[in-house]
Amino acid sequence: MPSFFPRSLSGLSVRSEPSGESRPNFHGFEDHSGGYVTRNRGNLDRLPAGAVGRSQVRQTPRLIPVVAMAVPAQVGFASVESGGSAPNTRSPRGDRVQRAVILISMLLGLFQPLSAGAADSVVWQQEAGVYQQELAMKQGLQQQAERLLLSGKFAELEALASKFRASKEMFSDGEWKLSVFYDGMSYYLRTASEENWEQRLKRLKQWVAENPDSVTAHVALAECEVGYAFFGRSYGWSKDVSQSQWQLFDDRLEEATQALLAVQEHGTRCPGWLAAFQRIALSGWEREPYERLFQQAIANEPTYTAYYFRKAWHLMPRWFGEPGEWEAFAEISADRLGGVAGDMLYARIVWFLDRRGPYHNMARQPESIDWPRVHRGLKAIKNGSVAVLR
Repeated sequence: MPSFFPRSLSGLSVRSEPSGESRPNFHGFEDHSGGYVTRNRGNLDRLPAGAVGRSQVRQTPRLIPVVAMAVPAQVGFASVESGGSAPNTRSPRGDRVQRAVILISMLLGLFQPLSAGAADSVVWQQEAGVYQQELAMKQGLQQQAERLLLSGKFAELEALASKFRASKEMFSDGEWKLSVFYDGMSYYLRTASEENWEQRLKRLKQWVAENPDSVTAHVALAECEVGYAFFGRSYGWSKDVSQSQWQLFDDRLEEATQALLAVQEHGTRCPGWLAAFQRIALSGWEREPYERLFQQAIANEPTYTAYYFRKAWHLMPRWFGEPGEWEAFAEISADRLGGVAGDMLYARIVWFLDRRGPYHNMARQPESIDWPRVHRGLKAIKNGSVAVLR
């Protein structure tokens, strides 16, 4: 058993009794996966039933589109308003990029805030092209991974993963191509059917069977099992989840854990292995084992930004943190790196949390965030700094 694994768990089970309270379903790490919402939800459990809304969550300006950049434009996405779960809605990709670019340009001082003609400026046209290109690149990478998986071209998938691990290529928001690659094999939107999940899982299990020592295959399978767990749970309110749905949730999370443990002797060859445990940890791991997991992760690969993003998310008040805790974590992590690299990491952590909500006030800049540092980090990113997270 890995040294970071929670000692409190009996075997591999992450099961806990449902509270029966009426709590809103927040969409978790990835908007396109339906979210990581469990019965053991950290500080959210301290609030009265149905009490969590916009007034209970820190508001920050939205820097980047409300949904993960890799979501295919033709599929609806889940949004969260006033602390509840909303049906799938559609948002034109151009509108999302326009909002993002205008605000980033404001923060960088490229032009004055929102006006009717702002989108017509030369700056907007230039910046829009950059983010449109990155959206297309992420979508293309995910679609490529999915096509290769469903056609059983496992050797090509292994080659891609090896390439991305070696190159450490990332997009401007800090997300590694390796992480996007795994998402392409592991997630569907809430509109997915049981058949969609089963088709993908069948191929992933075939890959694992044919390549039992492949860390890549086991990580992809584990990530998909986590998404499948939330699909089985349903994406509604906790009070509406039946006992049989909770059982599916628990069983599938255990399958995800088993998939990762099967390659634990060499799992750290891929940074995605420990990152997958971070997603499972949102089922209710205590702080001590989570911290052990994080420290092992950054010691193993300090440049894998997903580790920082996921811990910051874990430390939000709606999960397992206290007010101001994720901001302090971002500052400490950035200070450890120092210089331009630290500023870029700080900006990217804020960027990551902002685009995943639930923040709605684009004008307010809370004092808990070091905005001058965000500005410096964004400028360095925009200028194509070669600084690395070492």
